[in-house]
Amino acid sequence: MSTYKNHPYYTHQPFFIEVLKNTTGNILECGCGDGSTLMIKENIKNTNRQLVSLESNLEWLNKYINLQDSSHKLYHVDANNDDCVETGEKWVNFIKNNIVADFEVVFIDQSPWLSRKSVFEYFLDKAKIIIIHDFDYFPLYNIIGTVTSTEYCDKKFKISCDLSGVVKQYKLFHPPFKYFAGDSGPPTLICSNIMDTSEFNDLIEKIEENIYLYYV
Repeated sequence: MSTYKNHPYYTHQPFFIEVLKNTTGNILECGCGDGSTLMIKENIKNTNRQLVSLESNLEWLNKYINLQDSSHKLYHVDANNDDCVETGEKWVNFIKNNIVADFEVVFIDQSPWLSRKSVFEYFLDKAKIIIIHDFDYFPLYNIIGTVTSTEYCDKKFKISCDLSGVVKQYKLFHPPFKYFAGDSGPPTLICSNIMDTSEFNDLIEKIEENIYLYYV
């Protein structure tokens, strides 16, 4: 299985794995992929946790359908890749009409961009923890939040962002510059509208305490 160490676009893995280690509930994955589907299954095996994976690209979904078992269900979302509000609504309507489980963790990494925004907004007050990969796109284009500062290293950069009024608790994680894919990371947002400040900070501290282990 490829990991963040040998695949440049799996930058979410260290932070996501730490979230999985510090949670016990069910997981929703929006957008299948080697970097998330296989990784999640590996980290929840021999537990009673349930994984539900959603994918709108049938060819991509069929790569993983053989992984389906009693603890993992995969569904096709009948939505195209047009980056518009209507596509996002199709994702949300599918979830409303077909997915009845409660999720502690929702991982958002599907195409197109606005479908991520729609699913994020839908789960803000439903899922305890939301993780969004490639999050820099949203504040950079004033879709979710705003960029407050930028740190540069050669041609690479890390952003800080303000999500006030969007979500109550949040932390944006970047890999070390040497592990960047492209110019901006990509970074991973971990956030919650349900956890209080103390509980969320405890989670972030646990992630930060162990994250160095992934890059030795």
